[in-house]
Amino acid sequence: MATEHPPTEAAARTFGSGPNHTHARVSASAATAKHIAIDPFTSDRKIMDNGKLLVSGVVPPLIAFISTRSHDGTSENLAPMSFFFQMVNVDPPILVVGLSSSMAEAKDTSIDLL
Repeated sequence: MATEHPPTEAAARTFGSGPNHTHARVSASAATAKHIAIDPFTSDRKIMDNGKLLVSGVVPPLIAFISTRSHDGTSENLAPMSFFFQMVNVDPPILVVGLSSSMAEAKDTSIDLL
């Protein structure tokens, strides 16, 4: 059963004063920390700024090794891929890989798969 707070207590709450506010009492940096809002749609943000922000939220970064062979079978490639893959199913095992470079700048993995 949830505990209800009187309206005066709820109205007095500020950023950082919630149930986990006790760390602010023991940490000087937590006590003075400011809330930061990031708008991913601002005109001065580059697409890679948003990508770096998303990648930094996954710790440790996951890495998959993608092994490919050229269409004519003359060369093989093993490339580490991070961020652009996802496990979809366990049985049968299925991984999805997203390749983000354009065909003009395609890496061997993209060329081999397409």
